[in-house]
Formats: sequence, C-alpha cells, structure tokens
Amino acid sequence: MMMLREALALARLDASVFRRSRALILSALGVILIPALYALIYLEAVWDPASRTPALHALIVDLDEGTVSQGQRVRLAVDLVQTLRARQVFSFEMADDEEAARREVRAGRSLFVLVIPRDFSASALAGERPGGGRLVVYASEGNHYAGAGLARRFAAELGHQFNETLNERRWALVLGAATGSGKSLQQLRQGLDGLNLGARAQVEGLAQAVDATGRWITASGSVFDGLTLLVDGVKDVSSAAPTLVPASASREKLDDLSRSSKRLQEGASELQSGLSALRDGATRLSAGLTLVQGRLPETDPGPGGTPGGLAAPVQPEVQIDAPVPNEGTAHAPSSIPVSLWLGAVMVTFLVHLRQVPQGLALSTRWGVTLGKFALPSLVVLAQAGVLLLMLLLVLRIEPIHPWALAATMAVTSLTFMAMTLALVRALGDTGKALASILLVLQLSAAGGIVPIELSGSFFRELNPWLPFTWVVRAVRASLFGAFDHSWGLALGLVALAGVVALVIATWVGRWRVVPQEHYGPKLDL
Repeated sequence: MMMLREALALARLDASVFRRSRALILSALGVILIPALYALIYLEAVWDPASRTPALHALIVDLDEGTVSQGQRVRLAVDLVQTLRARQVFSFEMADDEEAARREVRAGRSLFVLVIPRDFSASALAGERPGGGRLVVYASEGNHYAGAGLARRFAAELGHQFNETLNERRWALVLGAATGSGKSLQQLRQGLDGLNLGARAQVEGLAQAVDATGRWITASGSVFDGLTLLVDGVKDVSSAAPTLVPASASREKLDDLSRSSKRLQEGASELQSGLSALRDGATRLSAGLTLVQGRLPETDPGPGGTPGGLAAPVQPEVQIDAPVPNEGTAHAPSSIPVSLWLGAVMVTFLVHLRQVPQGLALSTRWGVTLGKFALPSLVVLAQAGVLLLMLLLVLRIEPIHPWALAATMAVTSLTFMAMTLALVRALGDTGKALASILLVLQLSAAGGIVPIELSGSFFRELNPWLPFTWVVRAVRASLFGAFDHSWGLALGLVALAGVVALVIATWVGRWRVVPQEHYGPKLDL
C-alpha cells in the first residue's frame, strides 16, 4: 500500500506540473500525434505506386527498317510503339538519337530507353533462333535501384506479350496465305476447265483432219486412176492412128480428171480446216496452261524458321548503367542521410543550443552562432567519419568516387546540424519534434525508397526543395557513378542549404542567457 501511495503522490506531482504549464500540455499532445503523423507521411508517399507508373518518363528509339513477309511490307516496330503508348504503363516519348537517349537515362531525366534495332522486324519474323528479334532496354541502377527493377520487369513482360502478339500476327499471315492458296486453287480449276475445253477442241480438230485426210486419199486414188487411164489411152493412141480416137472420148478422160481434181481440192480444204481447229485447240490449251502456271503460288506459304525461334522470336536485352552489386548497397543512398540526420538530432541532447553564458551575452550574433555550432559540428563530422569507415571496412562497399563520398557525407552532416540548430533556436524542444517529422517527410519526398514519380503530387512538388533529395543524388553519383558521375552540383546545393540554415539560426529566436555557474552540460547522467 505504501508503494501505491508513493506512486500516486509522484503521479499527482507530475500532473500538477502539466497543469501549471500550457506549453507542456501542448508538447505532450504533439508527442502523442508524432507516431501517427510519421506513419501517415511515410505510407502516403509509398501508397499504391503501381498506379502511378504512367508518371515515369521513358524514351523509345525506333530504328526498325522493316521487312517483306508473304509479299507484304511489315514493320513490327510501328505496332509495338502504338501498343506501348496506348497502354500508358509509362510516359513514353519518341527519340531519334540512340546515344542522346542513353545520356538522358544516365543524367536521370528518363527512367529507361527502349531501343528497337534496325533488323528487328526481319529477325523477329524469320524466327531462325530464340530471341533473334532483339530489343534493348537501357536503365541505370545507380540512379535508382527500384527504378531499374521496374525497367527489368518491363523488359520481361514486353518480351512475353510481344511474342504472343507476333505469334498471332504470324498465324494471321499463314491463314491469309492459306486463303490465298484457296483462291489460287479455284483459279487453277478454272484453268483446268479451259485446258479441258482446249483438249476437246483439239480432239475434234484431229478427227476432222483424219476424215479430210481419208477423203484426200480417196480423191488422190481417183486422180491416180484417171491419170492411169489417160496414160493407157495415150499409149493406145500412140500405137494406133490418132484419127481412130473419137474426140468425145477425149473430153470424157478429161471430165473425170477435172472431177477428181475438184475432190482433191475439197479434201485439201477440209484438211486445212481441221488443221485450223487443231491450231485453235492448241492455242486454248496453251492459254489454259499459262493461266495455271500464273496462278500457282511461287513460294511455300508456310512459316520458316525453327520451332524455338518461332515460339519466342523476341528477347529484350537489359543493359544497365552504373550497376549496383546488391540490394543492401542499393539502400545506402537513403540510409546514409537518415543516419546523419539522426546523429544531428542526438547532438541536441548533449549541448544547450539556446543557452549562452552571461559573459558572452553581448557578443555579435554571428560570433555566438558560430561558437554554438563549433562543438556540434565536430561531433557530427566524427559521426560521418565513423559511418564512412563502417561502410568501407565492415560492409565492404566499394564506391566509384571514394573522396566524393567522403566529402558528401561531411558536408551533409554539417548541413543537417545547421538545420537542427535553426529548428531548436526557433522553436526550442518543439524543434526537436519537428526534426523527427521533417526526417520522414524528406525521406518520403526524396525519391530514395521508390522513384519520386510513383509518389503523390505533394511529394513530387516538394522533391527539389529538400536537402535529402540532393544528398541522395550526390551519394548515388559518388557511390555508383550514377547521374553520369555528376555529384558536384548536388553537393553544392546541399552546402547552400547548410549556409541558409546557419543564417536562419543566427537571426531567429532569442538566446537564453544563464549565469556562468549554471552553464553546464545538458545531458543528465
């Protein structure tokens, strides 16, 4: 019971302190709200990023020259580009220069570039080997590891989906060729009908020629007989006196000869007609054959290539700039500024950032500010040094630009300390709470977790105005060679933010002057 009475008495005493201080009550309410506000800011920044991928900028370089398939001009890149832009998975824009598009990716102005090679249509439709239709997806892991992951998944899905589309198109061509073959078959039948007509006409002509030839033979026999009689008569006349042969008899071996000659002439005419019919039949036969030959397909309408090549003709190739060795290293650009910010906040528990001893109360503003900043700056620089050694020696991270990384961490620690000093100078202990909120706000709006385009519009607008954004960029450039190794500008902007923070810390708030004997360490150990 004694224990409970003592506990209750102490609780009442603490409650009385709260009742006497309205500022303390407001501070308690702020502390109560901080976890919920922290979670709200963080979750809002990463809420449903998949629905915001159309905000991600990507480029397409179309170099495809097309090909001819089944007698048709085909350019697969046209259908591919139209499909990608219609689906709006990313914000695609066309580019003409491949190298310029790659520079846009390295500079961080585009998430990736899709390059369609010149022989894409020819290689994809041929289907001679799996992945013959090559597509190049160029992205930078160093610029953003998660963004490069999106590019990798896009490449895999693109290959799968386009292979399905291409197979549908190929079957359409095959079926179209089959339809064309059916039409050619019909035309072939028509040609064969003409061939049959020509053949029948030829038979009829040959029959007429045979009949005419028979009559010609008969007529020739009569002529021969008449000539024989004529010769015999002439012989008889020659052996007897010519005056013994009557003139009428001579007119009659002559009439027979005339009639035989006429029949011979008629037979020759009939033979000529028969031969003409034979010629016409042969002409129609030739025309029918020509029609058949012209309508037959010149090539096999079936698809070429190999089974594997026809099944998976397109294989996107992912090319990575500023590669990142593993996922742990990929999180370093966002974890480093978080660690340095927490370090700066922890310094506020060691040093009274608003108090000055009575003997220095009349010093210049800049003198007091720089004096109060000196010791904390040494502490945060030591924090940055230890953090750098841990990265290099324990985690064995190998930065592309080690000295740039060291300079980035040093400048960042000083800037964050200056910002914390400004917050505490302006708001006192409330500034420490605000520093916690500002931490998660900067982390969410800096694009360190997911590409900033996948966050809400509020975070996208805030992104370029926060030091975290440029710290993350400078660390990525110095650590991985990201953003085309451009770390100097980002680091300069971080340093500028530190200078602005020191100016604010100098001119906002009032110093709390305490007696020299009461000026001591803040930490109660």
